[in-house]
Amino acid sequence: ATNFVLDHLDVDHVAVIGIAGGLGPDVHIGDLLVPEVVVNYDSGVESHPTPLGGAVAKGKLMTSGVLIVDRDVLVGLADDGAAAIDMETAAVGEACEARGMPWSAAA
Repeated sequence: ATNFVLDHLDVDHVAVIGIAGGLGPDVHIGDLLVPEVVVNYDSGVESHPTPLGGAVAKGKLMTSGVLIVDRDVLVGLADDGAAAIDMETAAVGEACEARGMPWSAAA
């Protein structure tokens, strides 16, 4: 969907706002993550969103194409510095960065 929008519409910035599963003991329900880096769990590709409105980017958001329910895997991701995990942000970021399109993320 992101590729289609970027290829066919006049877009100057993409904002991804969604829900992510928190990882680690320092993440609580209702926390807002404005990630410094988004990592595609499946490929290892990193994307770097631009924060909006003076927000300070901090932390790592992981994205996986499959639902990960293995507690050991999730704990390992948290131990590696991931604050949260979702299923779509990395794909949007990769599409934007491939076109030089600025983008932002919050979860």
